Amino acid sequence: DRSGNKYASRAEYEAAVAEEKAKRQAKHVSEAELEWGGGMKQKRKKVELRKAMEAEAARPFARGRDDDDLNAVQKEALRWGDPMAHLVAKRNRMALEDAAPSLVDSGNKRQMKKSGFIIPQEIPSHSWIRRG
Repeated sequence: DRSGNKYASRAEYEAAVAEEKAKRQAKHVSEAELEWGGGMKQKRKKVELRKAMEAEAARPFARGRDDDDLNAVQKEALRWGDPMAHLVAKRNRMALEDAAPSLVDSGNKRQMKKSGFIIPQEIPSHSWIRRG
């Protein structure tokens, strides 16, 4: 054969080819077996969401003012453009990851001030007057 091996019979050659094929297939792992194939964080998030849905289904349907879980969720929610958000001392790290990233970093701020563009990008366009 091509590898330079000599075989005494056809059966011996076929056995060697089958063994080589099995080695090649064992080397390559299927995508289903790879944990990172579908995104580990997405899988964790899906499991957490499923657990949260099961916990929510176990709760009563009617929720009122005295529901501590609902109040905690509403207090922890980060809202875009909230002027008092910087005063909140207790923040959930996961909520910060899910919030929209800032468009302006310190390097961009310096360049904007140098060019005369001082309006922060975090402020919506309808909140300030455009001139020119």
